[in-house]
Amino acid sequence: MLTGIVVWTCLSEATFAQGCKVENTSEPIAGEFSINGTKIAVKSHGNGSATAANNIPIQICEGEPITLKNTLPISASTSNTYWILELNPYLGNPAPIQSLTGSIAASYSAINGDVTVKLIAKSTAEPNGLSFYNGPGKYVIVQYDNTTANAGGGGVHYACQVINVVKPPKPVATTSVCSGNEVQITFPASPNNMFDDYEITFNATAGPFNPTMKTGKPISYPFTIKSGNLLPDTQDRIITVKGLSLTGNCDAPIENLGIVSINAATIFKPVVSSIVGTTTKGEFKLAVSAQNTISRNLYI
Repeated sequence: MLTGIVVWTCLSEATFAQGCKVENTSEPIAGEFSINGTKIAVKSHGNGSATAANNIPIQICEGEPITLKNTLPISASTSNTYWILELNPYLGNPAPIQSLTGSIAASYSAINGDVTVKLIAKSTAEPNGLSFYNGPGKYVIVQYDNTTANAGGGGVHYACQVINVVKPPKPVATTSVCSGNEVQITFPASPNNMFDDYEITFNATAGPFNPTMKTGKPISYPFTIKSGNLLPDTQDRIITVKGLSLTGNCDAPIENLGIVSINAATIFKPVVSSIVGTTTKGEFKLAVSAQNTISRNLYI
């Protein structure tokens, strides 16, 4: 019998609402903007709601360029400004957002209405970084525009989104051969496995055919996925895994899982040399000689 423990975490409204604050500057009208095109749509500031998407952090990888764009209809004279601020200073500062550091001005026309920023410290090596970026952690993206021609009426438009910037690690995974041309990849519960999606590439060792598959966001870990009929032959494969963010541009390091022998002919039969009962009722100890990384079921 497998016994599981479910832990429920209750978060008060204040926990989430401590992200995007309800601004009181002339009662701004709800704004809208996107992060990396159709990947993420941000609407308003959530009105301080505990369940608002604005206050649930979106994970973004350090070093990942993100493109911010006002998605309301804009006029040629629209002046749009973004602030990317560390969450704690933002929460603790009662002054208007305009007085805080971290602003990125973006004046544009309806044809070229976006600004791309790179979430990494500005340096000689990274001239496109941000001078006010202080490393991984929680930040807030705030957008204001001053147009009077946007949809929703005239006046200032305001939108906000909490993000969690993380330093992308190498994902952790193991492989096993299930049949002659099918490979199983397992992602264990690990702090390194924190991505929204994984890209697995089956690199051929003797040909140009290198199929790639994506897992989608795992519901829980450990998480297992099989190659299915993706592999057209039984030649050995060098399997690599890369983590992907929700925005799709995560500059994550690639984990090389090494060469995996796909050919079923190389899988020899396991040998059970002994089976001995232990002091625990119903428990036996097996001595097995078998090929590494190959999964098998033994029946008595």
